[in-house]
Amino acid sequence: MNFNKETWKANAQNKYKKFKELVTKAGTPVYASVASLALMPLVETAMQSGISSISIPLITLISNLGTNLIATEIEKWKDSSKQISETDIIQWIETTATHNSQLRDEIDEILLKLDAIPNLQKHLSSDDKQWFLDAFQKQLKEMGNYDKYTNIIVQGDMVQGDKVHLKQDAKTIVMGNVYQNSVIHAPEKKQTLITETEKETNTQEIAYLNHMLRESGHMSLAGIDKKAASDAEIRLNIGAVYTALLTRTPQKEHDIRAMKSGQDKLRPALELLNSCKKLVLLGDPGSGKTTFVNYVAWCLAGEYCCHPYANINMLTAPMPDDKGKMDQKNQQYWDHDALLPVHVVLRDFAARQLNNFSDSGQLPNYEILWQYIAYTLKHNGLKEYIPCLKKELKNRGCLVLLDGLDEVPEAGKKRDHIKHIIESFCDTFPNCRILVTSRIYAYQKQQWRLSDFQDAILANFSKGQIQQFIDRWYAHIAELRGIKPDDAQGRAELLKRAILNNPRLFVLAERPLLLTLMASIHAWRGGSLPEKREELYADAVELLLDWWESPKIVRDDK
Repeated sequence: MNFNKETWKANAQNKYKKFKELVTKAGTPVYASVASLALMPLVETAMQSGISSISIPLITLISNLGTNLIATEIEKWKDSSKQISETDIIQWIETTATHNSQLRDEIDEILLKLDAIPNLQKHLSSDDKQWFLDAFQKQLKEMGNYDKYTNIIVQGDMVQGDKVHLKQDAKTIVMGNVYQNSVIHAPEKKQTLITETEKETNTQEIAYLNHMLRESGHMSLAGIDKKAASDAEIRLNIGAVYTALLTRTPQKEHDIRAMKSGQDKLRPALELLNSCKKLVLLGDPGSGKTTFVNYVAWCLAGEYCCHPYANINMLTAPMPDDKGKMDQKNQQYWDHDALLPVHVVLRDFAARQLNNFSDSGQLPNYEILWQYIAYTLKHNGLKEYIPCLKKELKNRGCLVLLDGLDEVPEAGKKRDHIKHIIESFCDTFPNCRILVTSRIYAYQKQQWRLSDFQDAILANFSKGQIQQFIDRWYAHIAELRGIKPDDAQGRAELLKRAILNNPRLFVLAERPLLLTLMASIHAWRGGSLPEKREELYADAVELLLDWWESPKIVRDDK
């Protein structure tokens, strides 16, 4: 039997019978207990049938939010092969949701769409209903999400039977049977009719966008700090810590080797992406190329489906000033609306599509890249969206993000093939905007350059960018680990002072990856760096080698 919203809702209905027993055993964490019972059918299905079996109902219920945190946690539980109980889910919610607003948003959306509150109350006596209502309201107010539930709980009134009683301006309104899906529906305005085909296309597009949000929405600390590798907090929200990047462009076009610090024009990377239809973004290892690609994809996917955190406002946030503060005069610019992002990691593409390519004297064309994009959609349960995406590429155009040109091996003429494929793709889909990333050294060879592409090199972090990154880093770490904001800010100030007052550390911190490394070590050491510079360098070398090499392992799926 397929797991969908209705089976989820029905299975959760049976789980609610255990509510009284559960809250007594767990010490009455009411919100977490309700949520754990609502989530348990989802967890059980994933454990038995795999993560892909829950993706559609999860997307259906919380399509605006990305399902990042819940899906990620369930995936970790499945990988651990541990038998997960309601108590385990309660513990996770209690330690995470109380200080993580994104997780609360996801849980709230599920509880509301599943009608969890009124359905749970059906299993309670009148006295228990009032006790539950009081406890639930109290906890909601403590967490700051009470307003979301005012349609079902208002000033002491509660859902009873099939009627909803609300107090409004001292008048009681009884709304009969119009209560549906935990929302009181006012008379709707007439809208343009949408065909079933259009509805299906929209659903498929939302599923694709949510896949993009999950794939691009996190930065992993695994490989940066091995001490954090087993910690539940190794995945950071990219929107919480991302700091806008600058680029250096040469005075003479296409003169990469002649670029010297102080002789180049600094421009925001987003500004170049906005103005250049075909752009190659170059940078040294750890300069932020892949993070920029993921952040752009995350923001554009979020804008498409009204994500509360990932959107064009986030994408165009002002560049930081010299003190790391947001200067509205430095607002970035983007005038292409919500272009649909299409993300391809070129080393994975080359491993799968080019290993079996038969060189018969003809160069491969765009079709091979399209076949890989279609394969990834099918592999992620998005087969139905394949013709829709191709139509979007051809007609309106997408933002195609091709990451890691330098990571394609030279053996077997793979780099020559990739170059021709990209140029053929541009010709076939002329309405698309194309961003390619590469390390600098690999792109200096004239025969490797892409026709009609402009290029720019990512600049080192400025003093203001370093300070903004540290402030954001510690604010997010505080949210994840329950650190008091004042304590987190104090640690941030210590790290900023250590870096800004030490020229050797400042040189390291100019590289985004090295700054991430330093911030990671500083955070996990409780607010300090190794006393001896040699120790820091030794740790950095070991961890960076692990960081640079481990992501390059490619599974060549057959």
